[in-house]
This record gives sequence, structure tokens and C-alpha cells, in this order.
Amino acid sequence: IRERLMKAPSFEARSASIKRTMLGNARPEELDSAGRLLVAPELRDYAKLEKTVWLVGMGTHFEIWSDSGWKRQQELAAEAFAGDVPPPGFEDFAL
Repeated sequence: IRERLMKAPSFEARSASIKRTMLGNARPEELDSAGRLLVAPELRDYAKLEKTVWLVGMGTHFEIWSDSGWKRQQELAAEAFAGDVPPPGFEDFAL
């Protein structure tokens, strides 16, 4: 991810802001003695993580979602699949 972010132009305001946010908040983490991944308090606050969270596998990485954020994401996904025209990248996709 870092390599890809570094290729984005720093002189364009939106790209610089995205890079600053993602690289500035990135940090290596280790599992604690109980095998848990501890999320820094400032990142928990930013993501509104509380007691219940969702760890979602995305093929090459994981995402951590708050319970309310994940439920909203599922609603948006249902809306995306509801139309007659599939979203980009899913034109020939069949289960």
C-alpha cells in the first residue's frame, strides 16, 4: 500500500491529504500475549470502534469495521446489487 501511495502526486491537494492521512496513521502492530490485535485509541476513536467490530477479509487485506458502519456498508452493497446494471468489474460475474 505504501508503495502505491508514494506514486500518487504530493503536489495535488486531495492526493496529498489522502497520503498524509493513510501514511501518518499507519503503524506496525503485533499481537499481544493473548493473540489479540490491539488498535490504538486514536484509531478506535476515528473509526468509532466500540465493543462489537467486524474483521472483514478482502482477499489481500483485512478491514476492521464498527458494527454500525458494517451494517450500513451491507445496506449499500444490497442497493448496488439490486439494479439491472451490474457495477463496474462485475459485468460478467456469476455465482
